Amino acid sequence: MRQTRLGSLFLIFCAALPFRAIAAEDRPSIEQQFNTAYKAFRTAAQDNNADAQHQHATVALRLGSDLFAEDSQTLALLTMNAALAYPTAWGLLPTHTALPLMRHLVTRYESLFGQDSIDVIEPLLLLAETLTAYSLHSVPDESTADARTRILDTETEIASLTQRIYHLTKRFGPNIDAATVLQRLGGLRTGFSEEATLSAIKIRDRTLGPQHPLTLSTRYFYANNFLKRAARLREFESLLESQALPVQIRTAALHQLSLKTNTKADQYRAQLRTLLGDQVTSTTINDNYLPVAKTAPIYPRRALSKGWSGYVILEFTVTEVGFVEDITAIKSCVYKRQGQCSDKSIFDKASITSAKTFRYVPRFVDGLPVRTYGVQNKVTFEVM
Repeated sequence: MRQTRLGSLFLIFCAALPFRAIAAEDRPSIEQQFNTAYKAFRTAAQDNNADAQHQHATVALRLGSDLFAEDSQTLALLTMNAALAYPTAWGLLPTHTALPLMRHLVTRYESLFGQDSIDVIEPLLLLAETLTAYSLHSVPDESTADARTRILDTETEIASLTQRIYHLTKRFGPNIDAATVLQRLGGLRTGFSEEATLSAIKIRDRTLGPQHPLTLSTRYFYANNFLKRAARLREFESLLESQALPVQIRTAALHQLSLKTNTKADQYRAQLRTLLGDQVTSTTINDNYLPVAKTAPIYPRRALSKGWSGYVILEFTVTEVGFVEDITAIKSCVYKRQGQCSDKSIFDKASITSAKTFRYVPRFVDGLPVRTYGVQNKVTFEVM
């Protein structure tokens, strides 16, 4: 059963699910079975018996599906009980067999509370964690082509869920344990355990190939999180030999190697300058996130035809490998006449689309790349 939870939001109020007192002719056997299973679940929860919790929560959910309406809060809470009680693998990840349950959980919570509700954060996290476990699972008799498709599709879904969770965390940050949410999200990318990350490397090497960017990225995260400094830097040097290494990973590896206290540090610093052009200096190399690439936005046709200029201020997160996530337009301005700024959103979509292509050197703390939240960038639109 999971040990890390958003306690203030997602405590399971066992007593909140009342036993239904019904007449004997109203399916008494199912009702009695449900009451028995649910009482056993509550007892197991009090005794911290993980195996019994999973067993009785599953039975209570199965029986409750026949007793309660699909859109009822009771059924949603029973589903959450079963999800949180599900056995884990790789440390904190629910086992891959929980995937159908987690999809039901998300659907029920979204239907009950809304897709943008604070209540859907935990279901989305559980689904993303289960998908991560699914990507680490070897399916018997699965062809290499099918495994490759499954892993890449799963990674795409995890990325989409991650973006939603970041958005909700930012929106409801003061009301939730945001640090725990971000820690769990970070584990999806960097590995919850050494065993899980090694398994990911092995599976991706076999299905995607040793030179696939995802395989190389996983090797980087493994080295960055689980190897001691000397072994970590040797792995970075090995990764740099691959031409397929994503530029963000190459930049992060060069960044760390440039901090070495030997003659090679100058060599890596020079490579970093070559990669980034004139943006790197001896004073900025250790402290700041630096833009690697920015694509100019496409001017909206309607605004161009009317001669409108303006700007959009975006806010986003720079990840530990330099990608941009959780992009939000926090201020929009359209100049229509006499320099007056009108709060219109005509430039928002083009600005956000452009920002998705931004790449940065991540910020470093104690020699390790970290996420930077609340980064702002002004995108300007001017008619020439």
